[in-house]
Amino acid sequence: TPEQLTEQMITLSLLPKSKWQTLLSLDVIKARNKPKEAPKAPEKAPFFLGTLPGVEPKFVATKQDEERAHLTDTKVIRMNKLQPETVFMTLLKRGHATSTTRHVDQTVVVERDYSDFFDHLKTLNPSAVDFELRSMSLDHDLAELRYFLEAIEYLLKIKRDFELAEAYLNLFLKIHGDVLVANPDAGLDDVDEEEEDEDEEEQDSDSEMDSDDGESDEEKPKKVKVKINATKAGPLSISMRLRRLMAEHQREWKRLEELFQSTLCLIEFMRTKA
Repeated sequence: TPEQLTEQMITLSLLPKSKWQTLLSLDVIKARNKPKEAPKAPEKAPFFLGTLPGVEPKFVATKQDEERAHLTDTKVIRMNKLQPETVFMTLLKRGHATSTTRHVDQTVVVERDYSDFFDHLKTLNPSAVDFELRSMSLDHDLAELRYFLEAIEYLLKIKRDFELAEAYLNLFLKIHGDVLVANPDAGLDDVDEEEEDEDEEEQDSDSEMDSDDGESDEEKPKKVKVKINATKAGPLSISMRLRRLMAEHQREWKRLEELFQSTLCLIEFMRTKA
C-alpha cells in the first residue's frame, strides 16, 4: 500500500509506538535511571606514586601521561578548527537550501523539502534525537532552531507522520522553549541570497516589459501564477514562525478532533442501542 492515499489525508508513521512515546517521557526515564549517589573520587592517592620536592607536593608525570595530555590537546584544537556537523544538522540545512513543488487546489506551491531530513530522523533512537536537539547551535540568530521549526511545519503541511511531528515538537519546545520566548525577533533581519536573486530577476523582467512599448497587451504572454510558500527561515522571525506553526497545528488537529468526536458518538449510539 502507498504511504499516503491522498494528499488531504493525515497519515501516521509505521514506526512502533515506543519510538515516539519514549520521546514524550524522556525526562521521567532519565530521572528514574539516574544513580542515587554520585561516584566519589578517592580521598588519598596511592602510596606508590612518586612526588617532586617543593612546598606543595606534585606527582611525577610519566611519559604515557604526557603523551596522553598532548594527544588530548591536539584533538581539542582540531575539533575547534573543523567544527564538524552531524548528519542530522547537515540534512536539516540541506532541506532548507532545497525546494520542491506541490499542487494544492490548482495552485503550484513552492516550499522547502525536508524529506531526507525526516527519513534520517526516523532511524535515530529517542536518546539520539534528544542529543541532536540539545546540540543545536544558538548562533546566527538561532538559525538552526528556525530551520527545525520550518521542518516541523513542512511535515504538518504534507500531512505525514503526524504523531512523530507532535512528539518532535514537544521535545524541541521542552529543550529550547525558554530561548525562543527570550528571542522573539531573532531572524527578522536575516535575508537569504536566493530571495535577493529572485528580486533582481523580477526587477529585470519588469524593466524588460516596460521597455517593450511596441507590443500590445493582447500580444504579451500570460504569466502563470505560482504561490511561493513562506516556509523559510529568512525574513520570518521566531515569533512569526511559531504563529504559522500553531495555525497549521490547530488546523490539522481540528480535523482529527472532529473525526474522533464523530467516532465516539457513533460508538456510544451503538452501545446504547445494543
